[in-house]
Amino acid sequence: MAEAARYFDEANGRVLDSPRVQLRLLDGRTWLAAMPKLYDVIISEPSHPWQTGNANLFTEDFFRASLKRLRPEGVFCQWLPYYQMDKEHFQTLLRTVQQSYPYVNVWVVYSDAIVIASQQPLKIDWPSIQTLVDQPGYARILSQLDIRSVDELLSFFYLDTPAVENFIQT
Repeated sequence: MAEAARYFDEANGRVLDSPRVQLRLLDGRTWLAAMPKLYDVIISEPSHPWQTGNANLFTEDFFRASLKRLRPEGVFCQWLPYYQMDKEHFQTLLRTVQQSYPYVNVWVVYSDAIVIASQQPLKIDWPSIQTLVDQPGYARILSQLDIRSVDELLSFFYLDTPAVENFIQT
């Protein structure tokens, strides 16, 4: 992925050249277990859970490990291949996240699900989102995704915490 990122410099804003980025080439579980550092955000985008070696990134152990490395107000984000799951598997994965994080939201972006989780209530900060959408760099990226307004962006919001709780109970 690190090598491939260079092929997408225009789309990703040359992310690997940013002074805020520290590239570490090792397994995320190993990093979380070995490093005592706390983070504001942890993003996990493993491939499909049914592929060899990936299942351990969709477990309660992994979610608990991520929780230990987040600041109390931190946010965990995980991609889920919603489009290739039946309802029961999707519910199981959401239930597993919720066992570690009391606040879980789901965004559905086309055929993918993005799970946002935290120890603190999750709130959509409209003014901050509008500020970002108004910035030319972000507006260009969103435009490439056919998203031209805050309302269009927020249309991907699917389930808040009470709705997640209801969904995993059914």
